[in-house]
Amino acid sequence: MAIYSFKSHIPVIHESSFVHPQATVIGNVIIGENCYVGPSAVIRGDWGGEIILEDGVNVQENCTVHMFPGKSIRLREGAHVGHGAIIHGAT
Repeated sequence: MAIYSFKSHIPVIHESSFVHPQATVIGNVIIGENCYVGPSAVIRGDWGGEIILEDGVNVQENCTVHMFPGKSIRLREGAHVGHGAIIHGAT
């Protein structure tokens, strides 16, 4: 998996979560317990607030989660983001 810091923000990933080796997680991202991030998924906490995946969130392959300036994204406990979905700036 590709994990990158951005402007001194380093992703925090709970040890019980799985991030596929081909996924990318950048910057101000917090991934809770028992989450799944599939292949080619990109979670970009590089622009704005923070991205929080609460416990049990499932982000399938080829998904993108990205924020707007000054806004945060919170995927609530047990949320499912289907294959190829794009979440851009949602709250």
